[in-house]
Amino acid sequence: MRVPQSIRHGGSLLLLLCATLVAAASPSSLTVYAWPLDAASPAPLANVLLSQSTALITGTVESFTPPSTSKDELVRIGLFDSSTKSWNGVATSSKSLASDVKKRIVLHTDQEGNVHHVGFSASIKGAGETEDVVVDVVPMIAGPEPLLNKPVVLNAEGKLEESAKTDEKSFLQKYWWAIALFLLLQVVAGGGGKEE
Repeated sequence: MRVPQSIRHGGSLLLLLCATLVAAASPSSLTVYAWPLDAASPAPLANVLLSQSTALITGTVESFTPPSTSKDELVRIGLFDSSTKSWNGVATSSKSLASDVKKRIVLHTDQEGNVHHVGFSASIKGAGETEDVVVDVVPMIAGPEPLLNKPVVLNAEGKLEESAKTDEKSFLQKYWWAIALFLLLQVVAGGGGKEE
């Protein structure tokens, strides 16, 4: 039995679509680093598991290991690329990494879902709060675009086309209704003179 070509292409398209969905649904791992000012190199702070469903990316913390510091000092938190020795992140106090503090890691992603910046905030735990570290994934949003006027269309002589010219109206053509309303009010209000 021979299978029609349209069904064969539809089947391969279905396989490609399923493979894309499986690849998109497979979680990826990201390491967020902590780098105290007195340390020679950064150390892993948190291992975050990123999973994507349709257009939404969510993150959960697999492990969290704060650096050991002897005093209150600044700690850089962010992404470190060991091949280019580049750092991207923020600085915070080492007190914000204590066990009695709720920590929030904010991962900023580009339009493809790649993390390009890390933010960090901390707050005192409320009564009954058990979660130590929360991960927020913030996707990039396109900014507003300017509203531009229509392009100016010129003819072969370099002059405006007749259809592109706007109708210029005179003062009377624009505001005849206001003048008529004023005159009507004058007639209705009357003269106000004395009768004898």
